[in-house]
Amino acid sequence: MDQTTRRVGSGALGGVVAGSVLTALLLGIERSSNTPSDIVRLGRKTANALGSPYLHQDSMPALDEQLRYHGGHLALSAAMGVTYPALRSLPVLRGPGGSLLYGAAFYLLFWGLLGPRLRLTPTPRQEGAATVARRVGLHALFGLVTGLVTDALAPRGRKPG
Repeated sequence: MDQTTRRVGSGALGGVVAGSVLTALLLGIERSSNTPSDIVRLGRKTANALGSPYLHQDSMPALDEQLRYHGGHLALSAAMGVTYPALRSLPVLRGPGGSLLYGAAFYLLFWGLLGPRLRLTPTPRQEGAATVARRVGLHALFGLVTGLVTDALAPRGRKPG
């Protein structure tokens, strides 16, 4: 298999595995709190911003809604995972600490910058330190799992065989 294809595939799979771990955690939090997960709430806001005629309120999501929003999150996770192999050679992203930083950066990009600009999420200041810390931690976990899976499947420096 071509090295580039192997790296891209390993990154995508790493992202999907990491996204699946987050989905499981978020579904567990949703079930224990009896409130829709962050992914569902963000999906609903996005759907409404795109003109969805159905206003969901704060009801618990049905299975089709879970599949739609978590499926979209997994697709985004795969796309973000694809970037990891290209970026892991940067000195700041080396090792497990680097993959934690890699994941945490997605919080800054999506929840801290793009979400508020698109009026889909509150700013980090509006959310408060506890919520920001939880989300940064979840995104850092995403980075760690993505890094571990990707590095296991396509280690750095592996010579074509």
